[in-house]
Amino acid sequence: MSNTLTPSLSVPALAAWLSDQRWSRFAQDLAFAFQRFGKLTERQEAAARKMYATAQARKVQAPANPVTEVGMYRVGDDIYRVKVSENGNFYAMRFTPNADKRFAYERGAIMRISADNRMTLEDAKAVGAQVGICCVCGRDLIVEANIEAGIGPVCAKRI
Repeated sequence: MSNTLTPSLSVPALAAWLSDQRWSRFAQDLAFAFQRFGKLTERQEAAARKMYATAQARKVQAPANPVTEVGMYRVGDDIYRVKVSENGNFYAMRFTPNADKRFAYERGAIMRISADNRMTLEDAKAVGAQVGICCVCGRDLIVEANIEAGIGPVCAKRI
């Protein structure tokens, strides 16, 4: 199949690029299909080439050390809560202290976060105590002892 978006990229090279995109389960599935069958269907190849072209146009590459765990992450002054979607992909929600929703989904934020940015439990608790939210679930804390701890009683039992 020839595509004007990525005409010079061979299918094996495209499959290798897909296998490096650990942030996307779809890319991983396509890379696995190529590895298993030695080819991609026409529709799979078209989807892979579109994904590659979009990534190149945005200059979006997976971080060197991608996020593999849910939790709290700090990138510069921004604090993110990483969660897993229903389809198994990681996504990030940025902390917005003055908004109705304390954590707001931010498209593409997961690509800016590295596993090296993960906050320790103590750091997350300190942030939670500072802003009055649970460092695990993001709910408002009401009881003074919980505010000082930076974690709610239910989440504290889970840890």
